[in-house]
Amino acid sequence: MRPSVQFAANRNLFFLVALCSAASHVDACTCRKDTPKEGLVNADLVFMAEVHGANVFGSPDKILTSVDFELISVKKGERTTIPKRLMTSNWSGHCGMKVSVPERYWFFTDKDGYFDGCTATAPILDERFLTMWKDTKRGLIEWFRRQAAEMRREDELKGHSP
Repeated sequence: MRPSVQFAANRNLFFLVALCSAASHVDACTCRKDTPKEGLVNADLVFMAEVHGANVFGSPDKILTSVDFELISVKKGERTTIPKRLMTSNWSGHCGMKVSVPERYWFFTDKDGYFDGCTATAPILDERFLTMWKDTKRGLIEWFRRQAAEMRREDELKGHSP
């Protein structure tokens, strides 16, 4: 190889290495999603809830999604210890998880209500959770009764009678 061609090749390689090393921090999610059984062990709180809203906020370095929900049933932890809002990262590189609105989920969170794509959190109709359904029938019945009572109250306020 001629010296000028070799110099050009080395210069391009040097430029590429310098560019890569100057690049900002890159995150990548590297986890295996917990099974429901592992999730019960690893999570501080496990509960079923219906998602009513999600808000994105934060700084360029850390964007989070705040999840508004209605609690249906608690599998692990106390009802009084469930946080008012749940949080997840908004970036898949931080193992964040997207939630649908409205949708019911089994949430597997830490004590502060943080969950991510590595936890067993998933929609309640996910086939992995069928055995957990058996233990939550009472919670679901209570939730449906509250929903029906709320709908009746709204109808009464609007002047409609049943």
